[in-house]
Amino acid sequence: MNAAPVAGRRLPNSGIADLIALERAGDIDQFIVVLRERVAADPRVITNARVKQWLGRRWRDLFLSEAIRDETALAVASGRRRKDARPDRQRIAERFLAHDVDDWRLELPAARRAGRKKQSVVYSPSFVHTGIPLIGFGEEFPVVAKEQSLHVVRAASHGFRGSEANGENLLEALLHGIGTDAAGEPIEKPRKPGNVVLMGYSKGATDAYVFQGNHLHLAPRLRAVINWAGCIGGTPVIDDLYRVIAPLPIGLGPGRAAVLALLRTALPLLNLQGTLDRPDEWDLKAALLDLTTTQRKAFAAAHARAIDDTDVPVFNIAGAVSPREVPHFQMQGAISLGRKVGENDMQLAVEHAQSHQPMSTTLAVVRAHHWDIALSAFPRTHKLGSKKLEHPFPRQAALTATFVLLNELGLSG
Repeated sequence: MNAAPVAGRRLPNSGIADLIALERAGDIDQFIVVLRERVAADPRVITNARVKQWLGRRWRDLFLSEAIRDETALAVASGRRRKDARPDRQRIAERFLAHDVDDWRLELPAARRAGRKKQSVVYSPSFVHTGIPLIGFGEEFPVVAKEQSLHVVRAASHGFRGSEANGENLLEALLHGIGTDAAGEPIEKPRKPGNVVLMGYSKGATDAYVFQGNHLHLAPRLRAVINWAGCIGGTPVIDDLYRVIAPLPIGLGPGRAAVLALLRTALPLLNLQGTLDRPDEWDLKAALLDLTTTQRKAFAAAHARAIDDTDVPVFNIAGAVSPREVPHFQMQGAISLGRKVGENDMQLAVEHAQSHQPMSTTLAVVRAHHWDIALSAFPRTHKLGSKKLEHPFPRQAALTATFVLLNELGLSG
């Protein structure tokens, strides 16, 4: 379990009476304008429950509006139906939203870009990202960056290192623009980013959260944080693995074969050669410890209040699927995880994939497993016979919806 939600300054409903009146009157265009003004005046307007509800509805509306343009997603959403009479929004919602499916009925205005200035984005990558053949949003980020005027810097975090140590790479990216670009290519001439949107996927979100706690003084440089299926609360999947590995002498010396064999059992898709990059920085034990529920609960108890008090908005996207929707070699683990923590994306419980601080808002729980939510289809060499690694979730639509919403709030561009 995560630590209890952090108490924060409350904004009573009377403080947003003008917003409530606009929403009830159906004047959504003016509602968006006034909300943007309120966020600029005091970001803690986001802590209000009514505002959070709106943000979730708006994101889901934007997501559906984008996703119906994705022919592949529409085909997947129809399944085996030759003639699907359902509206496109309904088809997408019923296939790709795990919660709030009826939001396909929303009739909200089209997005209007509120600013054109280029927005810097620092992306914090997932665990073992050097040991798999794909990077998060490798196909989608270049497109969205061009459309939404983003300058993306992927931090050069180590795939097998603790979150605190990876903070060094996040610091290099945030202060100096050092890393790779939206497509994952080296940035030859790094330039100092402006104020940034910090985005983390999976353990990358853990790294970003620890970075926030260790660098509170940099909060004025953060416009918002995006937690994408982030391991904020830890996961029993790693609890079990860490208990096995913790007593072992871990390094890249004589004992590495046994350790890598354990990893292959837990993560059968690993390219073991890729895991050996930057061997001097390799610290598997620290990386795993940071993903345990015990470690995450302890960190939240020590730092969550201070992080929330920086008034940086946090936006969560979580995933949830049934065990029948995951690769066969992950199915038993997903079943076991479900028995322990309930609804999950095959690696993280929905509860653990969210930050629960007052400044944190969950925009959606989508119907996608932990890899589908951020990674393109796996190559045939890494599918191990599974048909669940095509990854049809419309990631570009989800990414676009996120940055359009941030722009409407005055937090991007």
